[in-house]
Amino acid sequence: MNDWIAEIRQGLRLSPRGVLILVDDAVPERLGGLVRALLADHPDLEVLARPSGLIDLPDGAVVVLVPEAEDAAWLNINRPVFARKSLKVVLFCRREVTEVLAREAPDFYDWIAQRHECPPGVAEPFGQPPRRLDAFRALATTLNRSGRATDAEVLLRKLLTLPVEADLESRFLGLKAREAVLAFVRDTEAIELDPQTRKALWTELALALRSQGRHLEAAEVEAQRDQELGKSPPTS
Repeated sequence: MNDWIAEIRQGLRLSPRGVLILVDDAVPERLGGLVRALLADHPDLEVLARPSGLIDLPDGAVVVLVPEAEDAAWLNINRPVFARKSLKVVLFCRREVTEVLAREAPDFYDWIAQRHECPPGVAEPFGQPPRRLDAFRALATTLNRSGRATDAEVLLRKLLTLPVEADLESRFLGLKAREAVLAFVRDTEAIELDPQTRKALWTELALALRSQGRHLEAAEVEAQRDQELGKSPPTS
């Protein structure tokens, strides 16, 4: 276990209430390893790319937040949210984002209890292919059941190598942060999906579309699934 991750895990465990921990000079390649380590301690871990999502989290939630420079004002104004909800937040920040937070969100920045320098490095493997695919299938199901059908749609389209509208992808958050999820998906695309897995992904995509009221598109997805898997349509 990397020392910086071990120290973050300890900091979260030892904090009876909310805490802010900064990972500075962060690189996307290190996000996946951090998230997987924290999931071992906090199965309900949330990873957000937009701080506004903090408002809807339960009290005491553990979060990895990947903010941008333009989030500084929001974070400074809404810092009482962190205290009121006793949130335990790991800020995963590029160096330039940290500098903006220090300059434009000084009150929020003063609340940071720990600072860790993110080491450079390459993405760590996300388990063996079958395990990775099982994780993605479970993630898609969780997204659908929690009312985040648009996130599920983006993830499933990526896994099935289907086109994704730029606007839809730009709003994709997922459960493990957009950068980490998409990096894992890109790695997964090289894996040949077995028919059973593809069927499950197609079916979950149809469910995501129906959850958004897009029933015609869902029917088209189901037809494409059946055609791909060689299933003949029912005869009357």
